[in-house]
Amino acid sequence: MFEKKGDLFGVHGKASKHSFSVDDYLQIGMISRFIFEMQSDALIPHISEKDLLIVDRALTPSHGDYILASLNDHFVCRRFEKTDQKTWLTSRFGKQEIKNEDDILVFGVIVAKVRKFR
Repeated sequence: MFEKKGDLFGVHGKASKHSFSVDDYLQIGMISRFIFEMQSDALIPHISEKDLLIVDRALTPSHGDYILASLNDHFVCRRFEKTDQKTWLTSRFGKQEIKNEDDILVFGVIVAKVRKFR
């Protein structure tokens, strides 16, 4: 049915020649980065429940970034949107404007995700 040409999956030679470190690629060793497991479906389809998120505490959020924050004593992962006058946190449930009376602490910017298929 299948004709074998070369090594499994077309990889020829030593695997070490084509391998790389996921830690290096995601820069997990940086002191400012940590891993967080998503606990809701608020950001589907971009981020799903159980996705592992790599969060960088050293980055300041920019318009369009996904962030991990505490908003009025609730942990949230949201999309950060900002204009000259207003700031919002958005999810699939809607857009929430951040007001002066809101207590918000941004823990970091989500820079990558890891999703298992099974």
